[in-house]
Amino acid sequence: MRYVYVNDALASINGKSAAEHLGRTVDEVVPGLLSHIREYIAQLVEQRERIPDLLVEGETPLEPGTKRTWRESWYPLSAPEGEFTAVMVREITEEQALASRVVEANRQNTVLMATVAHELRNPLASLANAAQVVAGFDEPSGPGVSALIARQVSQLGRIVEDLEATGQLRQRLFSIARAPLRVGELLDTAITTVNEAAAAKAQSVSVTPACLDQVVEGDRHRLVQVLTNLLSNAIKYTPVRSQIVVQAARAPTAVVIDVIDRGPGVLPKEIGEMFQLYARGTAAQASDVPGSGIGLWLARELVEAHGGSLQARLNWPEPGLAVRVTLPAPH
Repeated sequence: MRYVYVNDALASINGKSAAEHLGRTVDEVVPGLLSHIREYIAQLVEQRERIPDLLVEGETPLEPGTKRTWRESWYPLSAPEGEFTAVMVREITEEQALASRVVEANRQNTVLMATVAHELRNPLASLANAAQVVAGFDEPSGPGVSALIARQVSQLGRIVEDLEATGQLRQRLFSIARAPLRVGELLDTAITTVNEAAAAKAQSVSVTPACLDQVVEGDRHRLVQVLTNLLSNAIKYTPVRSQIVVQAARAPTAVVIDVIDRGPGVLPKEIGEMFQLYARGTAAQASDVPGSGIGLWLARELVEAHGGSLQARLNWPEPGLAVRVTLPAPH
């Protein structure tokens, strides 16, 4: 296979003039470049089949020692003069390098999450023990200080758990232990977990009776984590002395659970983005409410791992946001 025509762009990639290519083989112009794709070339020559989107890596005389990457498509052509091959070449060295950097950055981010979560476990356990000791002090402020410490430790514990689960999901080190579960029991556990945070803002969580007897299929620990994250989010953004509503209903093959808050909501254009990792809406960023942007992303990932879905809508005409969890019901 010899060059019969080369444009200036390909000639510059190879570090030779177009004239220096003519009549010479690829190996003569760029030695070793096609060594690992000879089977594809044989396919094209013998069977006259096109080869689209072939990745080729190698060096060129222009930059010896520098690895470069091209995406090539090879097309067999017939003409009165004989059989020819047209080759379309696009260099993607920078694109590949950027993609590799993104993958590595994500890997390092995941490792960092797992490391931070692991390192926080022991200090949190020590703080929890200290809170119990402070609660036994005779001073009038002892119990109050203890409750404050315990509340903050509990919040930090949930953050650590979210970080651990995020790291596991991103590293695909995650499994779901499925069993039939009553929604009422899941909600009781989640509400107990966030009860102190709601009480601190004089809020109430109202659960419709229809929720209690619905049954879903899933991992108890992870579904409690989902509901806890949704309730915690609702508590953070709902004003003081307001109510958060939880509703549930049975669909033909699933159970839907709605968590409705009275917060500022999000802009309509942000609804599709709010479940992305680290995403925070305009209203959330403008407020003084802290947040990592992990909780809703994690909730969606956990729900989807159960074969369900997580969606949000504005609670119009009332203020706030309604987040709907859809989970498969037992067969």
